[in-house]
Amino acid sequence: MSSKHRAKFTALVTATICLVAQPAGVMAQGTLDRFLSSVEISSAGKCNRIDIRLHRPATYAGHFPVSSGTDLAVRLEPLGTEQTPDDSRIPLRESANVPVGNSANLNAVAFDATTSGGPVIRLTFQHSVAFRVVMDSDSRHLRIDEAEEGDAGACLGALKSERESNEIANPDKPGGSSDSVALGKKALTAKDYSQAIAYFTKAVTEGSPSTRQEAQELLGLARERAGQLVHAKAEYETYLKLYSKGAGAARVRQRLIGVEAAQQDAAEQQFAKHDKLKLDVDVTTKSDFKTDSKSDAQKLNAEKAPVDNIQQPESNLATKRSLGVEPADPNAWTWDKNGSISQYYYRDDNFSSSDILRGSMGEHETLQNEVISSGDFYLHGENQTYDLAIRGAAFGETGFGEQSDIRETNISTIYAEAKHKSSGLFARVGRQSRSTGGIFGRFDGANVGMQVDKDVKVQAVIGSPVFSRDAKPFADKRMFYGASIDYTFPNQEWATALYAIEQDIGSVVDRRALGAELRYSGKELFVYSAADYDIFYNELNNAYVSATWNFKQGASVYGTLDYRHVPFLLTSNALTGQTEQVLSSLVDLFGEKEVTELAADRTASSKSATLGISYPLTEDWTAAIDATIADYTGTPASGGVDALPDPGVEYYVSGQLSGTNLFTENDSIGFGLRYSQNDQSQLYMADISFRYPVNEKLRISPRLRVSLREGRTTDSLQFLVMPSLGLRYRFSNHWNFEVEAGARWEDNKAASGDDQNLELLINAGYRYEF
Repeated sequence: MSSKHRAKFTALVTATICLVAQPAGVMAQGTLDRFLSSVEISSAGKCNRIDIRLHRPATYAGHFPVSSGTDLAVRLEPLGTEQTPDDSRIPLRESANVPVGNSANLNAVAFDATTSGGPVIRLTFQHSVAFRVVMDSDSRHLRIDEAEEGDAGACLGALKSERESNEIANPDKPGGSSDSVALGKKALTAKDYSQAIAYFTKAVTEGSPSTRQEAQELLGLARERAGQLVHAKAEYETYLKLYSKGAGAARVRQRLIGVEAAQQDAAEQQFAKHDKLKLDVDVTTKSDFKTDSKSDAQKLNAEKAPVDNIQQPESNLATKRSLGVEPADPNAWTWDKNGSISQYYYRDDNFSSSDILRGSMGEHETLQNEVISSGDFYLHGENQTYDLAIRGAAFGETGFGEQSDIRETNISTIYAEAKHKSSGLFARVGRQSRSTGGIFGRFDGANVGMQVDKDVKVQAVIGSPVFSRDAKPFADKRMFYGASIDYTFPNQEWATALYAIEQDIGSVVDRRALGAELRYSGKELFVYSAADYDIFYNELNNAYVSATWNFKQGASVYGTLDYRHVPFLLTSNALTGQTEQVLSSLVDLFGEKEVTELAADRTASSKSATLGISYPLTEDWTAAIDATIADYTGTPASGGVDALPDPGVEYYVSGQLSGTNLFTENDSIGFGLRYSQNDQSQLYMADISFRYPVNEKLRISPRLRVSLREGRTTDSLQFLVMPSLGLRYRFSNHWNFEVEAGARWEDNKAASGDDQNLELLINAGYRYEF
C-alpha cells in the first residue's frame, strides 16, 4: 500500500471508529439452509463455473463489480411465497458451504438481506479474478463463470469493450456465439486446435442453449484432436451430464469410448517402453560384468540368447501398478465430500430511557445472549451407472440468562438422493426443500421422478410439511401428495411445468391446487412466471411474473408483478387466534364449512409491482435505482378473533451507488438511500458501507446507517443512528474468524414526551470448512 493510500485509510478508520463508538453486528453468519441451498464448482481447463442453488425462486437485479475483483455482489429479488412459516421469512443473512481448495479460488458465499439496495449474494475470492454472471432458465439457479484475469478472454470472452458486449447480446451477428462456433469449425479444419478450443469455449459459456450443446461436443473433439485426452474426456462427460438423450448423446458416448481406448493404448505403449528399457538396462548391466574368459563368439552367442534368468512382469497390470498408475475401471466410483461447522455468539444489551449527554445509560436489559451453532455436510459419489448423494444441515441455539433461556436444535436438511443415469430415474428421500411442483417450503418425504428425455421430466412427491423447527415427520396427520411434469421446448428457450397437489390434515382438506410455471431464457431477455390456484377454495393463492432485460454487459432493467395470500391459503389458518390448536377438534366445534370460512378470514393478500435499473457508470462504478408499490389487505373479525386493519398502500424507492478501487485495489464502497411511505408514517434512510482488504487474509467492514421516521397521523419523530464495524480473518483454507460490533441509538419525540434508547450489539465466531 502506498503512503498516500495508507494515510487516507488511517484517516478513514479513525473517523469510522469515532462514529462507531460502540459496535453493531451484521457480519457473522452460519449455515441455516433456508435461502441458499448449495454451491457447486466445476472446471474445464482454466475455466471455472460456480453454480449456486436456491431454495426459492428469485430474479436477478444486477451485480457489482462488472467483470473482475475479489468480491462479487449479486442483487436478487426473492419471488413468490413459502408455505411453511420458518421459510416464509427471508433470513437476514446466512452462509453456504464452499468446497475447500476449489479451482475457482472461491472462499465464501453469503446471503445478506440487510443492505439498503435489497438482498444480495456476496462471493469472496482469494484474489482478484474475472467473472461473468449468467442468467439461467431456472429461477432457483445462479451461475457465475470465473477465470484468472489472464484467462478471461479465452474463458469468458472480452468483457470490457462495448463492441464485444454487443456481440454477446447479438450472437447471430459477426463475432457473436454463433460466429464462434463457425470460426471454431474453420480452425478445427485447419488443425489450429488451440484457436478452435478458444472459440468453442466462448460459445459454450456465452451462446444460446442450442449453440452451447453443439459447442460442447466440438470442444471435446478439438481437445481430442489436440491430444488433450484427459480434457477431452472431461468435456464429453460434461456433455452427457447436460444432454443425456438423443442422437448427439449416442455420438458423444462413442467418442468418449474412443478417447478412453486411446488413453489405454497410450498407457500400454508407455508400459511397453518401460519394459523394453528395463530389459535393455538389465542386459547391459550383465554384459558389463562378464569375464574375459569367454571367446568373442561365446559372448556373441550369449548376447543373442534369451535372457531366461531376468524376472518378467506377470502382466501389464503389474507394470502399471509398479509405476503408480491404476488401469481405468469403467464401473469405479469417484467420491467427493465437503462440509462446515460454525459457532457464533450474539449479545444485545438494551438501555431504555438513556441520556448519554448527561451520563445516564438508563435501565439495562439483556435482549439476546446466546450461541448459535450450525453444521452441514455433503457426500457425493458416482460411476458410469449411478449418481448418489447424501446431504445434511442442522443448527442449534443455546441461550444464557433468564431472558435468553433457549435450548433448541433444528435439523433443517437430511436426505439421500440416487439417480440411474441411463434411464433417467431419480429419487430423493428425507427432509428437504422445494419451491416448485406445488411444494413451497421444507418437508419430510420422498420426491421421485424420471428424465424421460432431455426435454421432458415427470415427478411425483409425497410427504409432510415442516411447520415448526421441532416438527416431527407427519405430525398432526399432515400429509400431501402430488405430481408434476416439466417440458423444455425444442429451441431450449421456453420451458414450462404443470402440477397438481393435495394436502390433508387427517380427513380435512388443507389445500388442493393446480399450478403452472412458464420460463423464457433468451439472448437478452429472461422471464419467470408462476401461478398456484386452489381449486378447493376457488382462490388464486399465488401468482407472479418477473422479467430481466440485459441490454448491455453489466446493465439490466428488471420488474416484477406479484400477487399472493399472506399467509399461504390453508384450512389450518383457521387455528390462528383460537385456543383450540387441533384442526379436527375445531371442525367438531364449528363444522367444516365454517372452519373453511374462518381460514379465508385469517388469510390476507398483497399485490405489488417493482421496477428497477442497474447500470455501470464506469468500470469501477455502478448505479442502481428501483421503486415498489404494494397494497396489503386486512382481515375481518370472526370466530372470536379480532380484525386486523387494512395497512393500505405502501411505496418504496431506493438508490444505490457502488464503487471499487478507491483507496487500494479491490476495496469497495456503497452509498444507499431509501424512502418509504405508508398510511401511518414515512421513512428516510441513508446507508454507507465500506469493505477494505488489508491483505488476502484480513478484511474490515465499517458501516453507518441513519434513518428518520415521521408520523403522518400523529405528531411523532424517530431518529436512528446505527454504526457498526466488522472484521473477518481467514486463517487458512479451512478456518475463518468473524467479529462485528455496533450500536443502535434511538431518539423518539412525541406529544407525550421525548425518550432515548441505546442498544449495544456484538457477535463473534468461527467457521470451519472441510
